[in-house]
Amino acid sequence: TPINHVLCENCGYVFVPPPLRMKSDAFYRSSYNFLLDGRDDEPIDMSQGILYSQRLVQFFGAFLQKSPSGTLLDIGAGKGNFLENVHISFPNIDLYALEPSKSFSQLAEKPFLKGAWNEFFAVELFQGRTFDFLSLIGVLEHVEDPRATLNAVRNVMHKESYLLIEVPNFLTNDNDFFTIDHLSKFTPTSINQLFSVVGLEIVESSAPDSSVPMQYVVRLSSEARVDMKNSKGVIEMIHERAKYGVSLVESAKALGEKKLALYGKTPLALYLVTSDTIHISDVRCMIDDNPFYAGRTWQSQVPIMSFEEFSRSSERLPVLLTLSNCYHKYVIQKLQGFQVFGVRNDE
Repeated sequence: TPINHVLCENCGYVFVPPPLRMKSDAFYRSSYNFLLDGRDDEPIDMSQGILYSQRLVQFFGAFLQKSPSGTLLDIGAGKGNFLENVHISFPNIDLYALEPSKSFSQLAEKPFLKGAWNEFFAVELFQGRTFDFLSLIGVLEHVEDPRATLNAVRNVMHKESYLLIEVPNFLTNDNDFFTIDHLSKFTPTSINQLFSVVGLEIVESSAPDSSVPMQYVVRLSSEARVDMKNSKGVIEMIHERAKYGVSLVESAKALGEKKLALYGKTPLALYLVTSDTIHISDVRCMIDDNPFYAGRTWQSQVPIMSFEEFSRSSERLPVLLTLSNCYHKYVIQKLQGFQVFGVRNDE
């Protein structure tokens, strides 16, 4: 299927058009297995050197303290890493979880859960009840209609509820062009517009230019509104991202059949080998700075190693950057002396 996106030139919202979308219900129920290799597997937040779920609890913690004996519903809870760390820090909060994928089998074993559903979100599951806290971590980019999803979630919130939302920042992550299950590609501008339209107001945010995730804490606002801001600059940046995506694929093609290393375990890397732009037999190794991946294999045959391990090798392989663009400036400094391909023009 060709990569195809639609751009709204009013708000800068980017999305995959419905005719080219995967069958998401079947995908999440039967095929989605993110981080299911091991029971406790979880990436590390590289900025702080702690587990990613711990970082999220720190971000949300100031709000959880407001009602330390409240209730929390995690929508799209995965294996329950976030909930487990909430339980450690706030043991008196009653925790509930919703997860439609195969992760539910591990999630359901968590003894501290007060309730868990192996379902997609539906208001009817909760019989008119509301929760003090809710979370949508890495969920909103996957759903077919983010506006309808947030409108539905509003029904299980009360006026003092806080909702934690995390989505990738498309402006710092060119790789999202190649992520088939991310149906929406949000920017800070477009996610803010979405919150306005559905009647949610931001009370805390973390949307740095130096990393991919954007986190928001929102609550119900008094009214829904449409407050379109000037998106011209954002739209120009999105067009540049599209050009870069094309140029990166062309750079990969230009390598021919050279033996090489890929830097970054990302959807782009997967796209390059599954589209035969690069033959996987030519990929000698995958470099990744997150120690979570060290010592594993990619696509069941390519060893994953740290940059330090790669740099000790006597073979000076050319390196194709497949990691998110916000990290280019950091790795380019380390790659002096190597042939490097796929660098953004502004680096």
